[in-house]
Amino acid sequence: MSGLGAVLVVGFTLVAAVCGQATNGTSSTPQVTLVGRTVPGPSGSDNVGTLPQLFTWPASSATVAFTKTASVTVVINGSAAALPATEVSGLIEQQNPAFPAAVFQFDLDGITLGKGNVSTNDTVLTWTHSGLSEGAHNLTITKITEPLLGAAVLESISIDAGQFLAPPPSPGMQSGRRMLFIGDSYTAFGNTGDKSCPGVIQVENALVGFGPTVARHYNADYQLIAWSGAGVEVYPLLTAGSRFPTAYEEGASPLDPALFYRQDALDPTTNYTTQSFVPQIIVLAGGTNDFHNVTITADNHVVAGAVGTPPVAEYVDRYLDFVQQIRALYPQAAIINLVWPLEVQMVGVLTPAQTTIYLQYMAAAYSRLQMAGIRDLYMLQLTGEEYENTNWCVAHPNAATDAIVAGQLMQFIDAVLPSFGGTTGPVSQMAG
Repeated sequence: MSGLGAVLVVGFTLVAAVCGQATNGTSSTPQVTLVGRTVPGPSGSDNVGTLPQLFTWPASSATVAFTKTASVTVVINGSAAALPATEVSGLIEQQNPAFPAAVFQFDLDGITLGKGNVSTNDTVLTWTHSGLSEGAHNLTITKITEPLLGAAVLESISIDAGQFLAPPPSPGMQSGRRMLFIGDSYTAFGNTGDKSCPGVIQVENALVGFGPTVARHYNADYQLIAWSGAGVEVYPLLTAGSRFPTAYEEGASPLDPALFYRQDALDPTTNYTTQSFVPQIIVLAGGTNDFHNVTITADNHVVAGAVGTPPVAEYVDRYLDFVQQIRALYPQAAIINLVWPLEVQMVGVLTPAQTTIYLQYMAAAYSRLQMAGIRDLYMLQLTGEEYENTNWCVAHPNAATDAIVAGQLMQFIDAVLPSFGGTTGPVSQMAG
């Protein structure tokens, strides 16, 4: 612990990008190991890339290795000038004056040193850690907040002496395991707060969410394709009476099938190379936001409401289309449909009637997938008896609840996909 040193964080509005190399000139620009989707992303098939890298997706990270230096400095730029002009940031900012904001966590040799953020007032973050021992160190920089809050560019990493080393392999590079989680705020939003709730930006940490927790358990690389407010088939922000989304509604609350194909979460014009990350397990955890405007009539029929939730038959056909796209891209992956329980939905997100409709639609969608012959397909209905759901910030599961969710998912995977977690299991066969 004594070799970890001290941290200095400085935020100010304009800093020029600096070259990520030792000031004594003995090392070149560092390479980093990337986990999650970044832009431009890895240079090859080994997760290794160079700087700068744009971070938009939650829990995406970069790890750098170095030795024989007393300090390391990281520069992260969230200014409008640093972000792509094609991002939908401006549309979101119309409704969210705090945008952009992005929080990063810094872990040195597996120990969390702290966090730093960019904001509208401090658009550039300069993070310095000093007092390091001369041995080799690994520094991991993780964006722990979601796209809806903002994005930033990891511009440079510099050291005052010594040299950069080849970046360490990621957990998935060592184990061969890869997982993909697709969803909404329940997937994107790791909640460290309670009902006192100072604000989302203060409590959000994707690393404590159920997805990263499960991935760490299996030493797997992972991606979180998740966005608060995202629907699977319905734009929840849709203006009443409008069948088609306006630019703001589509930009600020996109659909999971569209997000799935984006490399930059905030830029609908970007296309992710899906074969650059081939998961063995895909968890589909979305759907909640499709049901904010539905009701049940006195004769117990579903009424869709103004935002246009389709009838169940149409809904399940669209759901099938999305899953078939996933299956075509990843023919060997196991697909788990994760369904949220009453104890989550009825805390303040959906009404009892809306929760009932959500559960019926999810069950019908799974049946439709089975009828279509989608193989390696599973459904996990979470159970919420153990959830302490009276003290959550913004009606979302806290870290303790996400740990229970993760435990249920891990138990399910161990039971139905034992080769994935087994030390001698045929993981390579699952990957195709």
